[in-house]
Amino acid sequence: MKNIVIFILPFLFACTDSKWEKTPADKFLAVNKIDTTQYNTLEELFMKGVIRKITTSDSDYVDNHTHFSLPLVCDNKYDYNKKYIFIEKKYIPDDEKIIIVKYDKEGNALDSIVVDQNTTIINSYIIERNSYSSWLIDSDKRIKTIENINYFSEPDTSKIKAIVKSLNSNHESYFSTSEYTDEAMIDTCNYIISFKNNKLTKYNYLKKFRPEYELKLGKDNTSRFSSSFSLMSSIKSEDFFKVDNFFAKYHYSFIPGNKWDFKLYPNGGGVPQCDNFMGTVFFSLQTTPPLKIKINKESICENRNLNELAEYHNVYTEDFLNFYLIENGIRNPVYYVVRK
Repeated sequence: MKNIVIFILPFLFACTDSKWEKTPADKFLAVNKIDTTQYNTLEELFMKGVIRKITTSDSDYVDNHTHFSLPLVCDNKYDYNKKYIFIEKKYIPDDEKIIIVKYDKEGNALDSIVVDQNTTIINSYIIERNSYSSWLIDSDKRIKTIENINYFSEPDTSKIKAIVKSLNSNHESYFSTSEYTDEAMIDTCNYIISFKNNKLTKYNYLKKFRPEYELKLGKDNTSRFSSSFSLMSSIKSEDFFKVDNFFAKYHYSFIPGNKWDFKLYPNGGGVPQCDNFMGTVFFSLQTTPPLKIKINKESICENRNLNELAEYHNVYTEDFLNFYLIENGIRNPVYYVVRK
């Protein structure tokens, strides 16, 4: 067997010194100067007790199964005081576990549950192989047993069709999958789960690839997660962040004539290659009273509108909540809790 030699070519990396020229800027980009001592980073405001913080992981990179990436909102149509949000976090004592935390409208943690990272959530039930919890529905943390009924022989296909017909006729809630998806983590790939009277029954079967054995599902097949939950709504951050000024520390200019013209995306992607300023942006959050914050290492294309910097931040809230969540990070976000 021949040895394979891999060459790493230095010119394949974007934004090297041979392509971009970095020069000091040290200047405000807006006309009016400001008193920068009035401004703090979000982390500094947290350390001073002005705002709170929700950390989802202590690791810079966590490659684990998660059930939902953004905070979930439980929309209780019958009781306004029972509207909650749920945030999924890394469970530090055990790498194989995840903790789901319930928060009230003030941003206070009310309750939590620790689950295995390989559980799945269907119709608001937390399911792991042959057990489940209804905590998301009724705050009950007890682990209950799923009744498993196996149909793994070809003649049983007719029984599966009869089950589907019966569930549809009785308008019972159920979920079915016949593909290898995340739901396969709960044992078999092909199954039907019924949810009658808060009791889960799981019918396992073999998938038949001939047309006469294809499972015909009715319109009452329930959603993957639950219609009772929705992802938290984002708001237009430019209505929340008011740009007071921008202090540029450096100015990057592309050196023309370079053969390897890789693109630089100073604003997080999706913008043309440009010369750009990098530095600190100073915001006033539109709260009462306004919070003055600064965010370091921001960049903006030369001759662009400074107010566009207000668009680069994710802010979440709902009408019933008395706070905003400012998201910092993508894979393991930190949420800063700012009162309305």
